Amino acid sequence: MSRDGLLPRIFSDVHPKWQTPWRSNLLFMLFTSSFSAFAPISVVGHMTSIGTLLAFVIVCAGIMIMRRTQPDLPRPFKTPLVPWVPIGGILVCAAMMYSLGPDNWFRLIAWLVIGQIIFFSYGRGHSKLRPASERGRFTLFDRLMAFGNAGFLAGGIMGFLLRPLAPTGAKLAFSTVIARGATLPDAALVETAKVSFNTMMLGVVIGVAAGVAAGWLVYALRDRPAGVGRARPLQ
Repeated sequence: MSRDGLLPRIFSDVHPKWQTPWRSNLLFMLFTSSFSAFAPISVVGHMTSIGTLLAFVIVCAGIMIMRRTQPDLPRPFKTPLVPWVPIGGILVCAAMMYSLGPDNWFRLIAWLVIGQIIFFSYGRGHSKLRPASERGRFTLFDRLMAFGNAGFLAGGIMGFLLRPLAPTGAKLAFSTVIARGATLPDAALVETAKVSFNTMMLGVVIGVAAGVAAGWLVYALRDRPAGVGRARPLQ
């Protein structure tokens, strides 16, 4: 992905002696060790599983799409019984993803949002599949998607953190819910869940709106080609 321009070159730098991507290995070592040190192993395992299963779903769908869009592409290995094998793979993987529960789906959505931010703010503009004259340029769509997704993520987090300040509903601290758990009255737990969800959704809506506005502003000030959308000078 780095050699294709979708990620910075640091991820594909190879060590002159050992011929390994040593810089990216160091970065991933720091990230994964820090993450695993503070997150329960069961959570990490479920996140890995749902992400891998989603990748399998995308691969299965890609097989059917490429058979249509690039039928003459050389294929050292050819999947048999298309589209039935890919459809079966999608159904089985989707069923396994469903069994992992809503908490893992929320984490998956957060990772997808982070991935879209990276793609639309860096990868799409630097992709080597684009003509050389267009590399480094970002369209209005790129900016709206990158900033809108960033607003989605930031707004959801801020909405959750500001939940105790909500004007209505239970104002239980998150630490209290964790500490007492099932000893809390059911009504308090239900009300807390409602307030948490509502404040998160409000944060998401505000965050997406602010992100889209910021994306349009950045495009207008930095990326819009000269003469596009501007008044022509008088002759």
